[in-house]
Amino acid sequence: MKKSFFWLILTLLGIALETHAQDTITIDMNNRAKILVIAKDKEALKALRRIDVNKIVREAMESLDSTEINNNTAKVFEYDLGADGWELNLRKQIDREIEANKDGKVNSMSFNWKGSRKNTNTNSRVSNFWSIDLGLNNYTENGSIPSGKPYTLSTIGSRYFALGWHKRFRVGGNNSPLRMQIGVEASWYNFVFTNNNYLTMRPDANNLSQNKIEYRDYQSDFQKGLSKSKLTAMYLNIPFNVHFRIKKTNSNQTAFRIGVGGYVGYRLDSYSKRKFDSRPERERNNFYLNDIRYGYEAFVGFDDDFMLFFKQDINSLFVPDANRPDLKAFTVGVKWML
Repeated sequence: MKKSFFWLILTLLGIALETHAQDTITIDMNNRAKILVIAKDKEALKALRRIDVNKIVREAMESLDSTEINNNTAKVFEYDLGADGWELNLRKQIDREIEANKDGKVNSMSFNWKGSRKNTNTNSRVSNFWSIDLGLNNYTENGSIPSGKPYTLSTIGSRYFALGWHKRFRVGGNNSPLRMQIGVEASWYNFVFTNNNYLTMRPDANNLSQNKIEYRDYQSDFQKGLSKSKLTAMYLNIPFNVHFRIKKTNSNQTAFRIGVGGYVGYRLDSYSKRKFDSRPERERNNFYLNDIRYGYEAFVGFDDDFMLFFKQDINSLFVPDANRPDLKAFTVGVKWML
C-alpha cells in the first residue's frame, strides 16, 4: 500500500450537521491516521461510551487491505448509530480528495455533509423512509385487458401516483437479509378512456329512485368530441411486505432487493373528468366504486433509491352488480425511496 492515511468518520444520529452547536473529537496520529467524531450535541457524545471503536478499525483495515490509495485521496467511512443506540452500521465508504502543504501535511479535506437520506441506514434494525410511486394503470376483465369496450383504457394516459411513509424492520442479526415492512400511503388512480367514451351517473329506468353508472359516447350525446375523459379514485392504503436485501461486497449499500406483500385501502374520493375545447367538466360521485380495495404486490430493486413494482387488486373496482363490469385494477411502476 502506498504511504497515505485514512479518516474514519463516525456520524452520530445520521443528520445534517451545521458549523455551530457541535461537539467534536479529533484523534490525530502523526498526521497518518485520524479519527474524527462529530456529534450534534453532548448527549450524542455520551453515546460514545457504548461504541465499539475496534469494530470501526477492523472494518477499515479489511477494506484498506484490498484497496490501494494514493497521497491525494483518503478513505472516508461514514457510520450511522442504530435505533437501539448501541450498534454502529457502516452507511458508505468513499474516497475524498485532500490538500497538503509543502511539508506534506494535511491542510483540509472537502466534505459535503448531507446526512443520511433516511432516518437510519439501510441495515438498521428499525428504519423509516418516505416514498413516491409513479406508474401506469389498467385493469383486467375475466383475466384479460378489455379491448373495444366503452371502458377500454389508454394505457399511457392512465397514470398512477402515490405518496407514502414506511417503517422497516430487520429480522435477525446484522447480516440477515430478511426485512418486514409496513406503511401508510395516499394513492391516486387515473383511468383514462379511449375515443369519446365517458363515465356518468344517470337515473335507472327500471328503478327511478336509484342511479346507475353508464359509459356513454360524448360525440353522440353532445355532438362534440372530447380531448380527454377519465375516472379518478383516491385511496388511503396500508401496504405491507416481506423482502430480502442483499448487500454489496465490502459495503452496506444494497445490491439487490426483492419482495412480495399486500395492501388494503379505503376510498377517500372519486370523480369523473371530461375535457373539451380546453374546458373541463367534473362530476364527483362514488360511481359504485368499492370503498375497500385490497390486493398483492411484488417488487425488485438494485439499489437503495429505486424499485420496480407490480400491484394487482384482488377485488373488483366496482361493487358487484349485473350492470357493472367486473374489473380488477393493476399498476406497473417505479418506487422512489426518500
